[in-house]
Amino acid sequence: MSKKNLPHIPLYIGDWEKDCNILSCSAEGAWFRIVRKLFTKGKQSSIKMPTKSLQNLWSMSELEMHNVLEEFKHNDICEVSVDEAFVEITCRRYLKENKLSDIRSKARLGKQNNNKSYSKHLNNLNKNSQNADNDNDNDNDNDNKVVFSYDTDTEIYPTFTDFFDLYDKKKYKHKSEIAWNTLSYDEKVKAVEYIPAYIEATPQKRFRLDPLNFIENKGWENEIIKNDNDKKNKGYSTSFKQRIIKKVAAK
Repeated sequence: MSKKNLPHIPLYIGDWEKDCNILSCSAEGAWFRIVRKLFTKGKQSSIKMPTKSLQNLWSMSELEMHNVLEEFKHNDICEVSVDEAFVEITCRRYLKENKLSDIRSKARLGKQNNNKSYSKHLNNLNKNSQNADNDNDNDNDNDNKVVFSYDTDTEIYPTFTDFFDLYDKKKYKHKSEIAWNTLSYDEKVKAVEYIPAYIEATPQKRFRLDPLNFIENKGWENEIIKNDNDKKNKGYSTSFKQRIIKKVAAK
């Protein structure tokens, strides 16, 4: 099974209570969302996000977000790095576990290589040169197949998974990911920050663009013209209105 999208997350209640019982409920909930996101990305150690995206993840104002980050730092919950545009959060437990896993993997690989070298030496003593050459080729092929299971690099939000899960219309995933990878970083951020308003304006998924079309047509730039606090006064693009009319007429 893939290390990503694991079916459950281990939660050690004793450790969680010890670490988080001094946090406010909002800070504890925010920390759980970070841990959950890191875990679903293969127990990734760190995540780096624009401050606006972190506000969206936590459903908080900018002031509330900074208050939570201060709680994290004051109570030594995690490593927090903040600049003008980004916030990077590092989970020490996952960082430690990933380093330990890497050490064990290298130790197993070293032991495996030592065993191979010894076996190879015995084979060379008992086989003719042709068979020995074949064994060397096989050993080299096997060595090239060694793969480490964890990728502990920091992944910058938003990823395609972040976009696809938030958009919540599961169609053309593979093609959508290809199109997503052609976007600039700024376009990805604008797209993800725009989705909540677009979903609110199109609560029925059948009226919502397919994710592939949303990406290719840069829907965050032209789908909704106006969306103010008065929900009775929302403006929609001409293309959006035409799609609704076609859907209704087709019934």
